[in-house]
Amino acid sequence: MIYYLGILAVSVLSAVLIDDPGLSIVGFFLAFPSAWVIAFVILSLPATLGVIPVGEILVTTAIAVTFAAFFPFVVIAGLVGTFVGIVLSERVNWQPPQDRLG
Repeated sequence: MIYYLGILAVSVLSAVLIDDPGLSIVGFFLAFPSAWVIAFVILSLPATLGVIPVGEILVTTAIAVTFAAFFPFVVIAGLVGTFVGIVLSERVNWQPPQDRLG
């Protein structure tokens, strides 16, 4: 549960800091596949390097673990957090007034 709340909080914070709805959504859809690839590569690395002789079983397990780790709750928490961050960013003016910066 804490893991999902952390994903939600990071997604909200990133969307608020980006402060652009389109860029926030694009960032979400670029970040998650990148995380999937990184997780899969790290989990299948022992088989790829030949440390464990039974490589195909490990690669299949890496695919299953990566899929189980990211679907469906992490993706849902990330999307909800992104949209909550977009709404917060649109409702609250986070930028200082430009005329006072001198």
